[in-house]
Amino acid sequence: MPPVVGLTRARVVEGLKVSVGIGFVALAMGGLALLLDDGKERHATGLDLFLSLLFLFVMPGVIWLLLVAILGSVTLRFEGSAIEQVLWRRFVLKRRPIAALYRISPGSFSAMVLHFRGGGKMALPGIHNDDQVRLVSFLQQLRPDVEFE
Repeated sequence: MPPVVGLTRARVVEGLKVSVGIGFVALAMGGLALLLDDGKERHATGLDLFLSLLFLFVMPGVIWLLLVAILGSVTLRFEGSAIEQVLWRRFVLKRRPIAALYRISPGSFSAMVLHFRGGGKMALPGIHNDDQVRLVSFLQQLRPDVEFE
């Protein structure tokens, strides 16, 4: 397991490729709608139509990058026998010992929340499902006395 867990660059690029694919589909559907449109009241110029189609192509990628900016800002880092919640891979927000971890749950805004004895919690807003499975498996190896779901 890597020392830092969250949305990785590889996962961001993977999501961006999917967003570009969605953009191509939106572009194709917009082009098809223009071809099948038989309305006689067409007021849009060629530039307006081009910009509309460009908007359809670009927006899925822009939305993905905005989501990544929010969800990828907080990661978890393993330092010795502790877990740290880190902002922008630089600033430590919280630090808790792995020995105090007793539960993992989904969050309302976060992909997963780690619960620690004493009432402490750490939220991880963004993580790919495969990485989440690997993280839970890794934590299970570190804490075999606790059953994580």
